[in-house]
Amino acid sequence: MNQDENQLLSQTVDLNANVVEQVLRIACYDEYKANTYYKKVIEAYGAIMPFSNIVQAEVRHYTAIENLCKKYGVLPPENDWYEKIQISSTLSGCCQDAVDAENANIQMYEKLLPYVMQDDIRDVFYREQAASYNNHLPAFMKCTQGLQTQTTPDQEHSEQHHDRYNMVQGLMSGDLDTAKLTQTLSSLASRDMMLGMAAGAALAATLSSDASKDLFSKLYNNQEQKDNS
Repeated sequence: MNQDENQLLSQTVDLNANVVEQVLRIACYDEYKANTYYKKVIEAYGAIMPFSNIVQAEVRHYTAIENLCKKYGVLPPENDWYEKIQISSTLSGCCQDAVDAENANIQMYEKLLPYVMQDDIRDVFYREQAASYNNHLPAFMKCTQGLQTQTTPDQEHSEQHHDRYNMVQGLMSGDLDTAKLTQTLSSLASRDMMLGMAAGAALAATLSSDASKDLFSKLYNNQEQKDNS
């Protein structure tokens, strides 16, 4: 257990204590965190880019700081991140977490550098900050943007199944008005399926005659627009 855990997490420097020891331990601990998060993403989702290559870069980052610790007689912090870190339940969430982590890493070095007078430590900190800014951050931003615009067939099928389930539950409970039903049915696959479902006994019992006419008209017009596009 790290006795200075609060300081490692807050990333604050006490000028009345050993500054070199503090900045090296803080930086090393943060690089451990990044490496551990990316390793857990790979364990969950496989060796996907950009996690699979950046996880190796993080090893180089903390190794460089560990070497500085050895040079200056500083004990590196214990890497206790594995049990603490919980990754997102979605890959897009993991990418966004990585974006946030790289931004925080850049800001950490911005805070620590004014306390560093040693040229070799400053050089390592600048290089690692530049790697995060120029390489890691853009890669994870691209990952996030790409996943936000990507919908796989499995995801689409799952969403449609979810819509159908909610529609049936709404019909059974009577808690589904015309507007909600129209929106749900319009999102499903084909005119035949929509009209078949719309003609079911549950639907007939749920909607009034005028509402039914309005629903069929909307469904037909929506599908005609799709067919002609």
